[in-house]
Amino acid sequence: MVAVYRRAARHASTWAALGIVDDLCRALARVGYKAPTESQEAIVPALLASHRTTVVSARTGTGKTLAVGIPLMQRILDGPTRLPPSTLVLAPNLLLCEQTAAALNKVYAGVAQVKADSRRPSSLARPFSAHIQVTMPSIAMASMLESGATTFDTVVVDEADFMIANGGGQGDCLDKVLTGCKYDRLVFLSATMPDTPGKSPGQVIRQRYAKQAHWVTMPDVDLVMTHVIKGFLETNPITTLSLVSAMQACLLPEDKTLVFCSSSTMAKSIVTELARYNITGHLFTADVDVDERRALLAKFNNGDIFMLVCTDIASRGIDFVDVDHVIQAPLANDILTFVHRLGRAGRLGRSARCTSIYSNKEGQSPAHLVEVLTNGGPISSAFSRNRSLRKKLRATRLEREKAKLKMMGTWTTAHNSIASLEAMETVPWEPEPEYGSQSDK
Repeated sequence: MVAVYRRAARHASTWAALGIVDDLCRALARVGYKAPTESQEAIVPALLASHRTTVVSARTGTGKTLAVGIPLMQRILDGPTRLPPSTLVLAPNLLLCEQTAAALNKVYAGVAQVKADSRRPSSLARPFSAHIQVTMPSIAMASMLESGATTFDTVVVDEADFMIANGGGQGDCLDKVLTGCKYDRLVFLSATMPDTPGKSPGQVIRQRYAKQAHWVTMPDVDLVMTHVIKGFLETNPITTLSLVSAMQACLLPEDKTLVFCSSSTMAKSIVTELARYNITGHLFTADVDVDERRALLAKFNNGDIFMLVCTDIASRGIDFVDVDHVIQAPLANDILTFVHRLGRAGRLGRSARCTSIYSNKEGQSPAHLVEVLTNGGPISSAFSRNRSLRKKLRATRLEREKAKLKMMGTWTTAHNSIASLEAMETVPWEPEPEYGSQSDK
C-alpha cells in the first residue's frame, strides 16, 4: 500500500491531534516544536498505527527524524515491552548517529544513546542503558554477536536507499542485521526511495524484507526547493584549476559554504588550490578521522569556519546549520546525489544558493535540468530512467537543439537567465555503474 498525502489548504494541526500524549506534547513545546510540519502530520499517525513495515519518503529538511522519533518515544512512555535497548536505529555513519540521538534526547533526555565500536577508543563506547540504540549496521552486527541481543520492538533504517545500495559499505551488514534479529515493527526512512523495476532499493524492500509494506510518500518529495536559488557555471575541461577558478566567481566571504566533490582526491586538491588564493577550505571526507570530522562539524555549525570541502559522505542526513551556499564541483551525474547535496541547504524553508559547475564537453549540459527548475516540475523528469543526468541530456538531436539557450552574465539562476549552452556532440559513452556503486574515495 502506498499513501501519498496531499497538502492541506490550511496548515493548522497540533501534536495532540496526531495522537501524541500530553507529556510528550509538553516536552515538544518546551524545546520549540510547537506544531508539526506537513511531513510530520503524515508520518507520525502512520507510525503510531500497527503496520508491520513502513517505508517513509519525505523531502530532506522537513523534520523526518523527529517524525519517526516521536512515535518511538511515545511507545517508551506507554511502557516498553522489553528491557533497553527496545529500539534499534541504523544510520550509515557515526556523525549521523550522534545527530539523531541528540535530536531525540533534546525532547526526552536520556532516551537515546549512540553505540560505537567497542574496539575503538571513544567516549561513546560505554555500557548501554538507553531505550533507543543508534548505531551503524556494522557495529550493530558485531554487538549482536557479542551480546546476543537480537530482539527489538522497532528497527529503523535511516538513509535506507543509500545503505540498501551498499552506501558506506554497510549493505551486507544491514542485511545480516535485518535478517538476523527479531522485531515487531520495521521502518525504512529516506528523502529518496527509488522504486523502479530491477535492483532499486524500493524493489529490494518489497522482495526481501516486506512484500506488504505501508508506504508514506509526501507529494513534494520530487519537487525542486524553490527557496534555494540554483545557478550553473560552465568550465572546460573539469580540472582542479578550472573548478577553483569557477568557484571564485560565485564565492562570498562570509557565506557558510559546502563544496561537494566527486572523490576524496579531488577534494584534497581543491583545498590545496584554494589555499593558493588565501581561501580556507576544510577537508570533510572519509579519509578524515571521525573525531576530526565531528570537531569540524561543530565549528562549521557554530560559525567558526565557513567552508567545508566534502565528498558525498556529507550529503546524507548530516545536519549542517544555516548553510548559505552549496557548490557542486562538479555537477552530480545522478538525481539522488543532486537531491541530497541540494538538501544540505534550504532546510525548513531557509533561503540559500546552489551553484553547479559543469563541463559541456564531458556531456554534462544541464539544459533540461534548468528547464525543469524554471518550470517547477518534478526533478526526476530531468534524468533518465536509470536516474543518470548525462544520458538523459544527450539523448536526442532535438534535446541538443533545445540546449542552445541564451544567457546574460556568468553566474545565472534558473529563475532568471541561464548560461549559453552549445549543442552537445555525440561522445563515446561508458556503461553506467550499478545503482549505489559510487565510492566515497
